[in-house]
Amino acid sequence: MHLPSQGPQDAPSPEPDPPPAPSAYVARGSVQCHGMGCSARTGIACAYVDRRGRACPTAWCPSHRSVVDDTVYCSLHAATISAMRSEYGDTAHPDLDNRLPAMIAWISQAAEDDIVAILQGICRDRGEVLVSDPVRRVLLGTGRQPTWERAWKTCSAVGVGARVAIAVEEAQPTEVLIKVNAQVIARLTAPPDHLGVEPAPEVVELLVRQMVLLITMYLNNWQEEMEAELRPESTELKGERAPRPIAGRAQAKKRSRIR
Repeated sequence: MHLPSQGPQDAPSPEPDPPPAPSAYVARGSVQCHGMGCSARTGIACAYVDRRGRACPTAWCPSHRSVVDDTVYCSLHAATISAMRSEYGDTAHPDLDNRLPAMIAWISQAAEDDIVAILQGICRDRGEVLVSDPVRRVLLGTGRQPTWERAWKTCSAVGVGARVAIAVEEAQPTEVLIKVNAQVIARLTAPPDHLGVEPAPEVVELLVRQMVLLITMYLNNWQEEMEAELRPESTELKGERAPRPIAGRAQAKKRSRIR
């Protein structure tokens, strides 16, 4: 008995693709949101885990969460993760309650355009390139003081030209250090710490205005000193008569005795 062959119209239809997962910006969970005054129970837990393996205990609804790489974080740890990333990969995550990396990140974000503009002018004048370092923990001074800092620097084949850094010492979290070429040129009052919440824009703007003014003045003086070192010294240009060689003076005295 001859069986009819199945045509294309008789082939089983493929299974439909599952719908894509919702973006972290809009995904809904089932946990109480930790946003101030928020009663929504659509929160998703903050994904941050510190270097000791401790997870952030907060959860956030779509209206109050922060998202980095399609992952939900609280605002504190989103700033921390974003600030510490570099082209070489992530570094060890700071302790769960450490707010200093986020503070540096928020201040640096507001000041970066002005600092970069200043250093790019130096790059053009000196034929250097601008390099930006992420927020990182360093040990400074003879006491090896743990400090969190974000830095920008101009570089050439022979090394670093100018370097600007914004830093906060762990022992002095209420002060923001402004460093230029390894020198602390100012200690400014840090924005109030409201449990890891980003400071008010007007507070950061006032701080940044002071920082940029000080950095500009310091680097202008530094450039003038560098240019002066490159110029040949000439006492004649300063209106002073160049001293005669010692041998010439001795000969003049000898001639006066003969007379």
